[in-house]
Amino acid sequence: MLTIVEKQYELDHLNGGRKDGATPQERLEITLKYCRQYVSQRYLASEYSIGKSRIAPIIKWVIKILVQDSNFSLPNRVQNIYDNSEERAIDVTEAKIDRPIKHQEEYYSGKKKYHSIKTQIEIGLSTLFIYSISFAKGRIHDFALFKKSKHDYNKETTEFVDKGYLGIEKIHKNSIIPIKASKHHTLTEEEKWYNNEVSKNRIAIEHVNAFLKKFKIFSTRFRNRRKNFKLYMAFICGVYNFEVANR
Repeated sequence: MLTIVEKQYELDHLNGGRKDGATPQERLEITLKYCRQYVSQRYLASEYSIGKSRIAPIIKWVIKILVQDSNFSLPNRVQNIYDNSEERAIDVTEAKIDRPIKHQEEYYSGKKKYHSIKTQIEIGLSTLFIYSISFAKGRIHDFALFKKSKHDYNKETTEFVDKGYLGIEKIHKNSIIPIKASKHHTLTEEEKWYNNEVSKNRIAIEHVNAFLKKFKIFSTRFRNRRKNFKLYMAFICGVYNFEVANR
């Protein structure tokens, strides 16, 4: 990360230009502390003796540079459509946001009882690599989000999903979903065994969600502008992929 940031910093200042006093290493530290600890920008400004108005541009500058680098970027859509190298799992995680001034009902999640933005994540079950992410407002159902993004996936890939995707087999035949019980149908021992096997495969994506939630920017209320949410999520997913690829 530091090498990438230093290289871009040098390019930006080849012909001189105004410097804000933050070195490349300090810029990277500010960005990672902000995402991981989610402290206030005023606190970071005080810690690094930088004007508060400069913190947000520094963070955005660092993140944009890193997500454009091949080490921290997700596979593009075309690559994902034609990649059928392993079985995959899909799940949705939600991040709490400030109550919007307008169109509040579009972001209200009835399941979580707060306003949120949903992120659908697809991982490979062998590599544990994040292949794609999709976004929706909190009101959108998980299955509706999948239908919106279904064209980004290979139709031949086996996808493990949870019960929130009931009906997925109609549009994606290679889908494996747990059997749902009802008051008129209790699960047999065989069906319980099947659901247990599905859960064993799906647990990997729950671990990915747990990794993302370690960054308090997503586990607490997202205080930034909603339009920046995708950029932050793409960055953290890129960090996860880099760690997985280098284990």
